[in-house]
Amino acid sequence: MTIRTVVWGENIHENTNAVVRGIYPEGMHTTIANALNTDPSISATTATLQEPE
Repeated sequence: MTIRTVVWGENIHENTNAVVRGIYPEGMHTTIANALNTDPSISATTATLQEPE
């Protein structure tokens, strides 16, 4: 059975702070989802405040 999860992030600091953007160019939420997706039993997607829903 696959565990499906959504990693939610505000995505504010990545857009407003150059230091954070340098560390997480795709956002912290994407970094976390990518790490989770290394496990074949996990299917992680992302969502942010900028998305309509």
